[in-house]
Amino acid sequence: MAPPMRPIRVLQIVSGLDIGRLSGGAEYFALRLAVGLAPEQFHRAVYVPTWHATDTAHAWRQRLNANGVALYGATATSTPRTLTTQLQDYRRALDAFRPDIVTSHSERADLFNLWGKFTHPAHPRSVRTVHIDQQWTTHPLFGSGYEHLVAPVAFDAQVAVSATIQAILERRWLARILRKRVHVFYNGIDADLLRLRPAATPPSPITTQHPILISVGRLTEQKGFGYLLAALRRVIGSHPVHLWIIGAGPLEQTLRDQAAALAIDPYVHFLGWRSDVLALLPHADLFVSASLWEGLPTVLLEAMACHVPVIATRVSGSKEIVSDHATGLLVPPQDDAALAAAILWALEHPTQMKQYAQAASLSLHRYTFENTVAQFSALYHRLLNVQTALPTRQ
Repeated sequence: MAPPMRPIRVLQIVSGLDIGRLSGGAEYFALRLAVGLAPEQFHRAVYVPTWHATDTAHAWRQRLNANGVALYGATATSTPRTLTTQLQDYRRALDAFRPDIVTSHSERADLFNLWGKFTHPAHPRSVRTVHIDQQWTTHPLFGSGYEHLVAPVAFDAQVAVSATIQAILERRWLARILRKRVHVFYNGIDADLLRLRPAATPPSPITTQHPILISVGRLTEQKGFGYLLAALRRVIGSHPVHLWIIGAGPLEQTLRDQAAALAIDPYVHFLGWRSDVLALLPHADLFVSASLWEGLPTVLLEAMACHVPVIATRVSGSKEIVSDHATGLLVPPQDDAALAAAILWALEHPTQMKQYAQAASLSLHRYTFENTVAQFSALYHRLLNVQTALPTRQ
């Protein structure tokens, strides 16, 4: 009789636990993956190089602990930490947990991953997950060399959260020469959301008789909120609407100043980071994403699951989710005139937009996070050349 197979030890590297304020979709993805892996098949851990003592970070620490996920790194102090300190902490995490596999979810996390792979005696297998289609925007020269010469050969596996990102990674010349394939494991929503049906919505945080537009995301350049505000000025001239912006980030004051300068600030409501996005979405007449680049935005899927008509820019994962004039509307990025025209068209054709929303809600079965977890689970077993361990049925 073969001995029972021990659980695989998997460590996720994330930049932080303050999801929605200082961290975003990549970190949310990684933490959900850590929680979602079957405990009978995996010992699970998370390494965090930086700690921010916020309610959200504390809540995630508690959730990880409640689900048996070990947490290493900066877990109690927000004191500024040098790269050397972070690497020392990461080395201690590898010593303590001794992972079979490490999965990284950001540029810096990738470097930690490879450093540990080649310097630690355990030499864990390395998996890289790429969440956006524009990498290394702050260090393009280093990033170009790394992406073309290092990443294709150094990692044991690479995962893209959209087919667009997969194509970008596989087009790099060394990847083509070596025929390095990249897995596509779509970002996703909880399967329970697929069973949502339109229902009575809770009280609105803002009372208005005008149509409501909602946009959700960290207030950064990537999300294109400046273009959305410029588009809103064009829209309000002929069709009064209110825009709810849900999110926090470094550009908040800049965007508030822009709204005031455009004289649209009475129509723009900055709601900050919210944990109840799913409760707010049903209030919207339209969900609008003005992103300049993306991975595969979960909130776009959530809006579609809530039967909210969507307008998005034709970028990366968004264009894979939305089919123009079938499940929503697509517009070019960085084009406030086109975005305004799409919003006006949607407001003037509510019946068609409701039909698109219905079609969108029926297209989401391939985008469940349960599928994503199953794909990672299978990949981890393949990397260690072991069969999937299934719990014994009683």
